[in-house]
Amino acid sequence: ANRSPSNAVKEKSELNLVFISRISEKKNLLFLVEMLSRHPDLNIALDIYGPIEDKAYWEECNKLVVQDKRIKYVGLAHPNQITEVLQQYHFSVLPTKHENYGHSIAESITSLVPVLVSKNTPWLNLVDYNIGYDLELDEKVWLNCMHQLILMNQAEYNEAMISCATFAKNNILSDKIIQQNQKLFSLEY
Repeated sequence: ANRSPSNAVKEKSELNLVFISRISEKKNLLFLVEMLSRHPDLNIALDIYGPIEDKAYWEECNKLVVQDKRIKYVGLAHPNQITEVLQQYHFSVLPTKHENYGHSIAESITSLVPVLVSKNTPWLNLVDYNIGYDLELDEKVWLNCMHQLILMNQAEYNEAMISCATFAKNNILSDKIIQQNQKLFSLEY
């Protein structure tokens, strides 16, 4: 599935977000769902994918999800289909409380889908690279950012996609190769 500025459409006034992660307190989905439910005027769609790891936590989220037409739980995304799933959305979103690496963030950028994440990951200063936003877990800050993203036009979105491609080529893809090589070498010594 090749994503390019010619086939990813971003209208001004809309924003389609995807959350692909395990559903547990650490990943902090409730933060997002509560924020959206408090702001019914925001023209944002949120699709949620991932295994429900913490049933009680999910029930808390789901109480709000079922009341909000903009939000839906889709189910599991097959690993081979993650790129395809991601590419149906404008941004992937992860308001996590803590992440050592954040594979889903790397996967999103590699799929040319910019990200909206908390500051609690190693993925910082994303704005400098034009590949997304890393934000304090503060509702005002997130709302501000969402308003900006809703207003983002096609040309700006195309720039972000191109930036994701460049960043992935220069940073992520080469890191993966380096890690694989290190594993190979460590097996030999």
